Amino acid sequence: MRGSVGARHSRHRVERPVPVLVIAGEFDRGAGGVQKLPELYNTLPNPHKLWFKVQCAGHFMLWESQRRVLHHISKQWLKHGAIEGCTRGKFFVDIEGNISPQDPPDQLATCE
Repeated sequence: MRGSVGARHSRHRVERPVPVLVIAGEFDRGAGGVQKLPELYNTLPNPHKLWFKVQCAGHFMLWESQRRVLHHISKQWLKHGAIEGCTRGKFFVDIEGNISPQDPPDQLATCE
C-alpha cells in the first residue's frame, strides 16, 4: 500500500528533535489568528530552539522595513544552524539590528 512506508517500518523509526526558529514582529498579532508564542516556545521539547522578537515589525515582516533582519537571521540559521553563535534562547532585535536577550530570558540559553 502506498503511503504506509512509515507504518510498515515503524520499528526502525528514530525520533529526532527538529531545530526550531521562530521570528515574530513586535506588533505581530497573527493576522487575525491567535499567537501564543511564549507558550509555544516553552512547550517545545527540543533544546535547539530560538525565538526572535523584532522591533517595529508586524506579521508581514517580509514586506516591512525590518525585512533585512528577517533575511539575515534566516540566512544564518540555514547556513549554520545558529544565530550569532546561539542555538537556544529568546532574543529581541532592535531597529538597528542589535540582538539582546528577551525579558524574561531563557535560563537554558546556549551561545558560543
